[in-house]
Amino acid sequence: LQHLKTLNMSKNRLCGLDGSLFTRLHSLETLDVSWNMLETLPTEQLLQLPLKSVVCYYNPPLVSPPSAVTCLGGVASLEYLRAKKSEDDSHCSPGGEDAAE
Repeated sequence: LQHLKTLNMSKNRLCGLDGSLFTRLHSLETLDVSWNMLETLPTEQLLQLPLKSVVCYYNPPLVSPPSAVTCLGGVASLEYLRAKKSEDDSHCSPGGEDAAE
């Protein structure tokens, strides 16, 4: 698996991904997790890989990066998702903006 460049996990009804799955995929350049039910991606682990493309469309719970971000490549997409998750977490956690309402 160390030399795997493309991993297509689309259309598998996945609800979650364990970040440890990606620890040995040192050559992964393309990851397709479209058409699943993913709420989040293990962005910290994925950012350690040489990803050029991350396809995550059609995961209803997951907010996909806009095309202006995806055209910048896999790292930009993952950074967008990480920022979006952090933003969502701060709105829902005690002390976040929603906590004051």
